[in-house]
Amino acid sequence: MFSIRKTLNKLLTISFCLCLTLILWLFLMVTSFASFRIPSNSMEPSILPGDNILVNKWVIGGRIFNVWKVAEGKDVNILDFLGSGK
Repeated sequence: MFSIRKTLNKLLTISFCLCLTLILWLFLMVTSFASFRIPSNSMEPSILPGDNILVNKWVIGGRIFNVWKVAEGKDVNILDFLGSGK
């Protein structure tokens, strides 16, 4: 009985830590950085197709908007935050 409770406690602790890590990762992706893979040669010779870049969002700031509305071509409201300048 004690062993089951101890195992369950460990599983709950691990699950909580994983959820907390996921939430922190998502927050950082929205507010701090993003990575992109370059699909075409439009930026040659500076950036080559297949290159990966990391974007620092603290310079201009993160943006939150409705991706589905953008895909449909509708107007969207964009929420800016954490930017140091524009």
